Amino acid sequence: MRRDLLRRIRTLTGSRPARTPPEPDILCSLWNRRLEQFATILDEHIHRIIREGQRSTHDLLNLLSQVEDLRSLAERLRLQPVATKLLFVVDSYFLAQILLQLEYKGVEKMLLCAGPALGNVRFLTAPCRPSLEQSPAHVRPAPGEFVKAVREITSYGMRLTAVFHCHPGLGVPYPSRYDVAYHRILEDLGYQAVGAVVNNEGYCRFFSYRLDFQIVVLGKNFDELGDMVLKIKR
Repeated sequence: MRRDLLRRIRTLTGSRPARTPPEPDILCSLWNRRLEQFATILDEHIHRIIREGQRSTHDLLNLLSQVEDLRSLAERLRLQPVATKLLFVVDSYFLAQILLQLEYKGVEKMLLCAGPALGNVRFLTAPCRPSLEQSPAHVRPAPGEFVKAVREITSYGMRLTAVFHCHPGLGVPYPSRYDVAYHRILEDLGYQAVGAVVNNEGYCRFFSYRLDFQIVVLGKNFDELGDMVLKIKR
């Protein structure tokens, strides 16, 4: 009976979980579910022994003590999801094309960016241009256009991964408080997309409201200036 119990426990728990799983939430949930199944097996085993009356009181107390030890061990093995930094991957040629499309000519412009997601990695691969409400110092998608664009993106199995817009002026651009507030709304709605401000000098600054992220740029003809700022050589 004990061998059968141990065999069932080994079958359920399998191997130890990885220390740095690529999908923390999914693997933690799976591991914790197996621990719950393990606890259920222990309860069923104890109840069966009590019903059948096959053990003396002394043996039963020893067994209950061992079960409590095993439950304590299972609780210590329970994993908590680990906060993982999001990694956004883009290539320098794609950024150069974005800069051309967002060249400032009297009004601000905006592009949404789509791409696949693999674990905590997000790719910036395809621009999407919604209809816009524009002014010399303001740009937003027209009513209903953002939802329409996201529906199209997700219909291809992609995700919204970035929102680019241009600013007038020279030097390194900074997001306005309205830009940050807009991204706060997006993040509160569950979108894991970075913002990016560009200008005609080839600068690009990435930002977010609260997302913990890192940008990886592939290719060449660009300079990384720190603080999420790039300059594309054109």
